[in-house]
Amino acid sequence: MSTEIVPDSKTDVHTSVYGSLTTPHNRRLRTVGTVLLITILLMTGYGVLVLMPSLRALTHPVTHGSFVMDQRPGARPEMVPVSDYALRPDGLTVREHRVLLTKLLFCYGYWTVCGGLLLALIIVCWLDFRELSRTYEAERHRIYLLSLASTGELPDSTDSTGQGAF
Repeated sequence: MSTEIVPDSKTDVHTSVYGSLTTPHNRRLRTVGTVLLITILLMTGYGVLVLMPSLRALTHPVTHGSFVMDQRPGARPEMVPVSDYALRPDGLTVREHRVLLTKLLFCYGYWTVCGGLLLALIIVCWLDFRELSRTYEAERHRIYLLSLASTGELPDSTDSTGQGAF
């Protein structure tokens, strides 16, 4: 019983020997990966150029000698003596300390989201690689069978155990 292999018309229209190795699933993964990569790059740029410098600026309050800028709500912006202003041991006012903690919490959340997106990108890349490897292996096997069929050396479809050779 001879087995004849008919070339697949879908893959033979391509000029490449291997045909098209990208599947619709592959294209979806690459689109999602591209969107994730662009989002991560934009978030990292914003975080490095805007978010972190504003946090660093909060840790160094503007002080001039024994006077600080009065930043209490409703107070006139003026320099007041340190003794009139409630300072914490680290040199920050209570309000500045709360603002710093809020910004710090936001930064931790921001970088956690950025890290989560990076993990999602790594998973998408792995899924894409796995899909591409599967497609590549199937295409190699198909080309192998086509080359055997063209030379007339196609092996029998069953081996000595009765199972398929491939």
